[in-house]
Amino acid sequence: MIPRRRLVFAADIATTASVHRVTSALRGFLLVPLVVLGIVVHDPEAPDIRYPLLVAVFAAWVVFALWWSYRRAVANWGGPASVFVDLTLLVLMAVISDGVTSYITPVFYLYPIFTVFYYRPVLTASVGAMISAGYAWVWHENLAVNGGPSVTGIVWLHFLLLLWMTCATTGLALVLARRARADIETRLLQESLTAQLLAADQKQAARLADELHDGPLQDIIAARRLLESTTSVPGDDRLSTVLQLLTSTTAQLRGTVATLHPHVLLHLGLETAILDLTRRPGIPPTTVKVGALPPLTDDATYVLYTTARELLANAYKHSGATQVTLVLSATARCTTLVVSDDGHGFDVISSPERVRAGHIGLASHALRIRDLGGNLALDTRRPHGTTATVTIPALLVAER
Repeated sequence: MIPRRRLVFAADIATTASVHRVTSALRGFLLVPLVVLGIVVHDPEAPDIRYPLLVAVFAAWVVFALWWSYRRAVANWGGPASVFVDLTLLVLMAVISDGVTSYITPVFYLYPIFTVFYYRPVLTASVGAMISAGYAWVWHENLAVNGGPSVTGIVWLHFLLLLWMTCATTGLALVLARRARADIETRLLQESLTAQLLAADQKQAARLADELHDGPLQDIIAARRLLESTTSVPGDDRLSTVLQLLTSTTAQLRGTVATLHPHVLLHLGLETAILDLTRRPGIPPTTVKVGALPPLTDDATYVLYTTARELLANAYKHSGATQVTLVLSATARCTTLVVSDDGHGFDVISSPERVRAGHIGLASHALRIRDLGGNLALDTRRPHGTTATVTIPALLVAER
């Protein structure tokens, strides 16, 4: 079983992405006062191109951060790095626009509130402490400058108020971080329990398949062979009818057994089972590429096989695909299954509604994959087909 810490980290990535989208949008709204400040401090007789250039750089940074939050996975260090970039650019703007008396200084006092969105108490406390200390140092060095504080006591009062805001925002960040972690743990526990129920169903299906294969199916096959060796009475079609019924029942039982638990997977391995799967009726023409695979555990093998079966069935039933490519490969870190088709794709946004309506095929496989520490990623766009990528970590390798 994958350690719980690893599963929580995977969920943290999704949370971090949504946080970065919010902070990127707020950063974009900050552009408005920065542009207004440029108009206020502009001196036609002594134009300074540096401030507009810095605003342009900040605007480019806003666009880049927003694009990255939607198009790429946000790394764990993304929050501190973006805060560092923000503060660097804001300090440069303040230095250029009248230094300590710049109109931009209130942004620094409010910035610790902005860092709360990252759910990182240490980050919020560090930024608040630096801003508080910077305020005290700057105004002690520049007392009574252009309307600034002229009494040391006022500087210390503001310093203490900034420290109080730092403590308040740090406490808020701590509460939000704990609640977010509790929500993630609860969701992961629910998903793990669901995955375990699905695994139990799988074992029950395998047991039932073995009972059908070793019991009724063998009896029917034996009865059919016995009847085939029996001479029928001329003009009596009852024997041939019985033979047809037995033959049909044998085929149906074999199909049911294969659906419950594919014996070809158990006896001949994953590669042969997938090749057999692509030759079945109702599966679009499929190109299969299989690399060297490590000896996976039974759970990993079964999940990869059933997920491939579900994806191939979806390509036939729902996407109208005429060609499918299945690639199964392995590296030192993971085993990867990629299934892509040329169908019309589907709308991922509607997936929760499909689950609530009872269409849980792909969702159930995703739960099993996540419970093994893996991931199922879908890239689907109308009308450009669908590419599904399944990754299983390398630690799910059976001991030799």
